[in-house]
Amino acid sequence: MSRYQSTKKGRRARADAEAILPDGTILKARFWLERNGETFLAAGRVALLEAIERCGSLSGAAREMGISYRHAWLMADAINRFGPKKLFETSPAGSHLTEDGKKWVKMFHDLNKKFKKTLSKESLI
Repeated sequence: MSRYQSTKKGRRARADAEAILPDGTILKARFWLERNGETFLAAGRVALLEAIERCGSLSGAAREMGISYRHAWLMADAINRFGPKKLFETSPAGSHLTEDGKKWVKMFHDLNKKFKKTLSKESLI
């Protein structure tokens, strides 16, 4: 798996969807989910949740993504603090997604597919 790019260049590379306009201009767009004005789920946070599930720990997920443990912890804290329910849990044995966490990851991917499909329609402009 490639390293997660948490930079301006990385964010541009991670556009959730794009469309080519009639004049050749490329429209790139991203989306995220908010609750009470706070972002709780976006592409990078979903990538973190998936890495937590694969690695079984927040530190392992941070290592896999190539980000600091502190950055991963801040993202994870925002996910659980601002989300509708806890999406992952930690214990001395490690970390794992809750059933709600698995549902939200799937929902995010489903929304992303719909977002891409909508943006790629020729009738957009």
